Amino acid sequence: MLHRLPFTAALGAPLLEQVAQLAEIKRFAPNEIVFREGDDCHTLFVVAGGRVTLQMHVPGRGQVPILSLGAGEVLAWSAVLGDGRMTATARAVDELELIAVASKPLLAMCDAHPPFGYALMHGLALAISQRLVATRLQMLDVFGK
Repeated sequence: MLHRLPFTAALGAPLLEQVAQLAEIKRFAPNEIVFREGDDCHTLFVVAGGRVTLQMHVPGRGQVPILSLGAGEVLAWSAVLGDGRMTATARAVDELELIAVASKPLLAMCDAHPPFGYALMHGLALAISQRLVATRLQMLDVFGK
């Protein structure tokens, strides 16, 4: 499954096999919470199927949808790059299938195989950049109302 996803396909077959050994599939029903804003999370997720929405708490407005993600997109990158605190709430839109990889062994692989680590971090940087642009546009819409 990892070989077919745009985010992971470029990482190289031999190391993807090692990642696959660390990974597990998680399934969520429509409207089920994957994680909540502020939760500790030490798992990186790649959407394998379905859609998930990211929501943030906005004072006076409650949970506001910020972004929707689909197959091949990454969520919970804070588990790898940050302090492990989720910056949004993730909720399944429909039947959702995620590839879950614990951050500690994934980071150990990055340290042991610098080209893999570079490719992974490059992919995360691109995902974060796209997320920032999309979030900025969504927030302009949210606060414009």
